[in-house]
Amino acid sequence: MKTNFRPLILIGVLVAVTFSLTAGAANTTVNAKQKVVRACVTKKNGNIHIIGAKARCKRGQKLLTWNQVGVKGPSGQSVVGNPGPQGPAGPTGATGAAGATGAAGATGAAGATGATGAKGDTGTTGPAGPTGAKGDTGTTGPAGPTGAKGDTGTTGPAGPAGAKGDTGTTGPSGISSPLVFGPYSSSSTDSSECGGGDWANDTYTRMYTVTPQSDGSFDVTELYRGTFVTLAGDTPGKPCGTLAAGITGTFYGNYALTVPGPADFNFTASCPAGCTTNQFFNTFFAKSTTWFDDGGAGNYAWQFHYKSDTPSGGSWDNTDHGNTGNITS
Repeated sequence: MKTNFRPLILIGVLVAVTFSLTAGAANTTVNAKQKVVRACVTKKNGNIHIIGAKARCKRGQKLLTWNQVGVKGPSGQSVVGNPGPQGPAGPTGATGAAGATGAAGATGAAGATGATGAKGDTGTTGPAGPTGAKGDTGTTGPAGPTGAKGDTGTTGPAGPAGAKGDTGTTGPSGISSPLVFGPYSSSSTDSSECGGGDWANDTYTRMYTVTPQSDGSFDVTELYRGTFVTLAGDTPGKPCGTLAAGITGTFYGNYALTVPGPADFNFTASCPAGCTTNQFFNTFFAKSTTWFDDGGAGNYAWQFHYKSDTPSGGSWDNTDHGNTGNITS
């Protein structure tokens, strides 16, 4: 039992010091004058509590004492630390008062000559001098410019008649004035560039002008003027769209081509009613009934302009050099 008693006492002292502050503080004050701490340790459970200088431990407890102040320790070594880093520079001090004026220095050497000044104003003209002696006559100058043309003189008498000149060569045949045929009333459907179907019914008149050329060929122009009524389906031009039926408008246009020479042109012929393009060339130029459709005219020009009766319907140009615009619902 004695072997384990001291550790228990020490533990009890720590517990008592930590958790019995009220009683310990009071008793420590009492014992402070004697610089000795007195405590009772319960043998059964090792509990400890501080007692005063005159108090006694109860039965089953053991008195425990220790000095309040320990033995003085040895003096510590004095160690000088390394110098700390240099502190930042302080603010610039205020400007001092101006010093007294120094004595006048010696006179400096003469400076270099300055630049020449600007030219002065021109003086007034002096009086005229006396007239000098007459000089020698100079050489003759160059001829002056030609003078203006004089008035036309009167007509002289007629001279004798000259001999008759030779007869000149025969000139080329002249070009006759255009001949006009028509108008002829016609009607037909009009095809769209969107799928090739028909987009309108056209009602119109056409006329033909024929102009003979000196090489025996004939320039022919077929003129159209009329109205159209749309059919339900594709629009005539691109971008392709759906067109409602019943939209009205006007149009005009022409074909222009040349009938190569020599050509047999019968200007007294009579074209059938309607006088289609193929019928015209068959009647007046003795061409086949499909001469135009078969490409007999070669390259030819055409242009047609269509315009809706309502501004929202738009307009469409169909030509040999490209199409623009469209007729829309």
